[in-house]
Amino acid sequence: MARLLVIIPDHLSALVKKGEITDRYYNPGNLFDEVHILMTNADQVDKNAIQKTVGRAQIEVHNLAHNYRLVLHSLGYRPILLRKWAEEGVRLAKEIRPDLVRCHGNYLNGFIAAEIKRNLGVKYIMSLHGDHDRDLRYHARWCYNWKEKLFYILMRRVERVNLQNADCVICVYRFIEPYARKYGAQRIEIIYNAVNQDNLLPKENYDLSNPVKIIIPGRQLPQKDPAPLIRAVAEIPGATLTLIGHGPIHDSLEKLAADLGISDRCFFFQAMDNDELCRTLRNFDILVSINDFGGVSKVELEAAMVGMPMITNAHPMETEPEILGQNCLVVDGSPASYKQAILKFIGDMELRKNMGGKLRESVKAITPEKMESEVVKIYKEFLK
Repeated sequence: MARLLVIIPDHLSALVKKGEITDRYYNPGNLFDEVHILMTNADQVDKNAIQKTVGRAQIEVHNLAHNYRLVLHSLGYRPILLRKWAEEGVRLAKEIRPDLVRCHGNYLNGFIAAEIKRNLGVKYIMSLHGDHDRDLRYHARWCYNWKEKLFYILMRRVERVNLQNADCVICVYRFIEPYARKYGAQRIEIIYNAVNQDNLLPKENYDLSNPVKIIIPGRQLPQKDPAPLIRAVAEIPGATLTLIGHGPIHDSLEKLAADLGISDRCFFFQAMDNDELCRTLRNFDILVSINDFGGVSKVELEAAMVGMPMITNAHPMETEPEILGQNCLVVDGSPASYKQAILKFIGDMELRKNMGGKLRESVKAITPEKMESEVVKIYKEFLK
C-alpha cells in the first residue's frame, strides 16, 4: 500500500467554500492508496468535501498549528530552534510511514518535511507557487500588517533550508525558477498548474452577447484589484461585469459599483464551484485577469484553454505574460487602458476569434493530462 503525506499551509475549508477543489490534486494518477494531509494550522474540514482531491485513495486530515508566538520561541524562526515545534510532524510521519512527502508551498510546512527527511530519511518534493522575493516580500513592503511583513522577512532562512534539502522542486511557472535556484534548490522541474480540463468547454461562438458580458475571476486583494476595471465598465454603456471571488477589498468594490451607478451591471459572486466556472467561461465575451504577481495564473491557463479573448495587466518584471505572450491584450492597469482594450475587442470579432484561437494553441503543450503525467513520473522515480 503506497502512502503519501502532503503538508500544506492552506485552510482546506476555505478552498471548499470557494469551490476550488480539483480532482486528484493531492493524488495525481491515483498513484497512492492512502493520502494523509497535514495542515500547519487549526482548520477543520469535512473529509468528504475534499475526497475528490485524492481520487480513490483513503484520506486522513491532521493539524500541526502554529501562531506568532512561535516567532518568539524560535528567536525569529531560527531553524535549529524550530525543531522542537516540528517534532510532532516527525512523530506523525513515523506513525503513518509515508513512502513520500509532498509540500505545496515553501513555508513552515517545508521545514516539517525537511525534519522528517533528516530524522526518518523520507524524501520530499516541494512545489513553489510564487517567487517569495519578487512577489510576497516585494508587495509586503506596502502592507500595513506588521505581522505579515515580519513573517515574510524572517522566513528567508527557513525557505533556504527547505529548498536546499528538497529532493525535487516543482515550479508551477518559469517566473519562479530564479528564486528556487537562488535559495539552493538542486533539482528543478517546471510543471504548470493543474486545471479543470474535464469542464473546460471550448469557446466556439465569438459573436457578442447582448449586452456584452465581461468576467473577472480571482481573489480580491490589493495586488489583484479590479477597481480600475469597474471604473472602465462604468464608461461603456450596457456592458456587464461579473466578478467571482472574495477578499479584503470585496466590500469596497461593491461600494464603488454603487457609487458609479452600475450596481445593476456588476454581478458579484463571492464563490463559485470550479466545475461550474469552467463550464460557463465560454458564455462570456471577454475575460480580464488582473494580477501584480509574476507568472501565469490558473485563471489565465483555464481561459486560454477555453479560447477566451483575454485582457491582462502588464506583470511586474516580465516583458510579456508567460505562456500567453502576445495572444492577449496587455494594458497598463489604468481605467482608460481597460476601457480601450474592451472597446477594441467589442469592435473587432476577428480579433476576438484570432486571439482566442491562438491562446488555445499556446497551451496545447501543457494540457492537464500531460502536467499530471509529469508529476506522476517524478513520484514514481522516488517510489522505486
